[in-house]
Amino acid sequence: MSLRHRPLKIIETFDEQLSSLSSDELKTFVDHVRHRLDDIDEKKKVVPQEETN
Repeated sequence: MSLRHRPLKIIETFDEQLSSLSSDELKTFVDHVRHRLDDIDEKKKVVPQEETN
């Protein structure tokens, strides 16, 4: 298998950890991810104001 087609180790580890979560832990994780994505979206929306002299 070529390097390109081999799964990345970090993704394998993440999948293992994610699959071991209980439903409550998974909900908490998803809520956290949504919150972080909302924060990122808000930062993108903020346009620096020009200074007025």
